[in-house]
Amino acid sequence: MNPSDLFQLPNVVGYGKGTKKSQGIDTGVSCLMVYVTAKLPLSALSEGEIVPKTLDDGTLTDVVQLSPSHTLDDPVQHQKRHKPLLGGISCGWKWWPGTGTLGAIFQDTQGNYLLHSNNHVIAMSWNPPMWRGQKGDVIRQPGVKDAPVDEHGNILSDPIAQLEDWSDIDPQGVNKLDAAVAKLTEEGLPLLLGLGSYTDWQDTPEIGKTYSFSGRTSGVRPLTLLGTDVSMLIGGYGNFAGTIFEGLHLFGPGGQPGDSGSSIVDGNKLFSILFAGGADHTLGIPYALSRERFGLKIPSLSGIPIEEALDSIFQDLVDVWGFDNASKIWSSYYPGDPASELRFLKPGNGYWVEVKQPCVLEHQGKRWELTPKDNLVGW
Repeated sequence: MNPSDLFQLPNVVGYGKGTKKSQGIDTGVSCLMVYVTAKLPLSALSEGEIVPKTLDDGTLTDVVQLSPSHTLDDPVQHQKRHKPLLGGISCGWKWWPGTGTLGAIFQDTQGNYLLHSNNHVIAMSWNPPMWRGQKGDVIRQPGVKDAPVDEHGNILSDPIAQLEDWSDIDPQGVNKLDAAVAKLTEEGLPLLLGLGSYTDWQDTPEIGKTYSFSGRTSGVRPLTLLGTDVSMLIGGYGNFAGTIFEGLHLFGPGGQPGDSGSSIVDGNKLFSILFAGGADHTLGIPYALSRERFGLKIPSLSGIPIEEALDSIFQDLVDVWGFDNASKIWSSYYPGDPASELRFLKPGNGYWVEVKQPCVLEHQGKRWELTPKDNLVGW
């Protein structure tokens, strides 16, 4: 039997590289992990329904019970509007009620700023024409299910981008990538809410290592990598029992509905795109596939991170406020609040800085004496 034949067996929903376990102990022996929805006694299976101990090429197998996988795009909790835009926040396609996560901000080869998420969050390209994304479609933030409603019943969700491109998905074929990008119509920063900046890529997986993601529903959560090069049946792509995706990262539990599109990172390096999962696992797609498909580049940050800029007074800091003259919008920073919109101090701008007690702000040879009230600081 070959790996692709395993999907013909009852209860098999996926397979991927891993190490064999014996009585709960990792033996360290390489094998093909075969994921089933239920581990049945051999007496309940016919000879042709049993996962073989070795495949035709001699590869060992290990059968592991795993709940069925499905896309994670059904919102659970509210997420607010963010300016400037950053990764880890709610977004959605047009007025479609499904809501997922704006995963990250990038630039393309022409220098255009893009947001990145899943195809099934902002494009849904496999749907009939009426419910299928088209280039130029509005992407909104927050997603419709998270957006507040005014007294007239109007949904207060802002247009932030226009759909630009997406990876094709064949619900009845074999797929590798569920991703889409949209061209921003307002400022976005290469930051993940609650995790900070990302500056590089991580293409080398390490089984057993703990990674992190910032998602619309879960916030910041850890994920442990359990397997690589995994093939899995995924529900949620039309009226089919499951759509095959291959080359996946298999993580432990952590992702929830609404987290689809989130960036999974190794420190400040982008590693995987969260797109599906179940009660006991989360699935990711190697970011390298999107990087190559869309020509993604990580933008450089303008300005100085606020924690670095105000390090000399951080223990006395109450808040910082800044005004963007172009957009006519105030933004604020509160220490310890991951939802703070103001992240960087830009040269040439002025900021109102409130502190608890008299102190001296020092940065790169400059010095400001501050009093326990709002102080106007020219950066």
